[in-house]
Amino acid sequence: AATFSGEGATLELDVPLRGSGEVTGYVESAEGGPAPTSLVTIFVGGAGGGSLSTTTDIAGRFRFEHVPAGPATLNVDVLGSIDQGTGTAEVPAAGSVDVFLTLNGLGVLEGRTLDSAGSALAGDLLLRGSGPFPYTFFLRVGNDGLWRLPEVLAGPVTASLTARAGDFTLYGTAAGEVRAGEAAVLDVQVQPSGRVTGIVLRA
Repeated sequence: AATFSGEGATLELDVPLRGSGEVTGYVESAEGGPAPTSLVTIFVGGAGGGSLSTTTDIAGRFRFEHVPAGPATLNVDVLGSIDQGTGTAEVPAAGSVDVFLTLNGLGVLEGRTLDSAGSALAGDLLLRGSGPFPYTFFLRVGNDGLWRLPEVLAGPVTASLTARAGDFTLYGTAAGEVRAGEAAVLDVQVQPSGRVTGIVLRA
């Protein structure tokens, strides 16, 4: 950018091109070994930046031949799955960088909704994952109190239960963690409750 001024003047404006480099990498599953076929997207900001996408091969490798130089963010999405990963790289001008990325991993999340005495209780359950890739699930649990999510992203999770018992609205919370390749059990129990009655008298 420059300022043009003066009648009949000539403005000479040079436009430098942004350098580029090569990015190669490997995507590993959370349990180890090559990740399933995944879509890898690289983002580079600033003037002359942009995004490029490619897929990994059966060995988990990927390659971008011409990427604008500078700080880059890489996102991985496993095809046919909710599993994903992310990473960063510094792309050198007229050079090459190799990046190692690991998927977040998936697990199973299940449990029961319980009243204060430990018996099954129907209610509305809100689940929030707070790992690198946050998620939210809402479940309406039946009278048996059993619920199950066969596939969730690994990481910390909190559960909030709202249930009706007669004229009462009851609440309960619980927290846990889902580990990649494992099943986590998270029971949610409402807090003890009772009824308060009384009489208001004149002074």
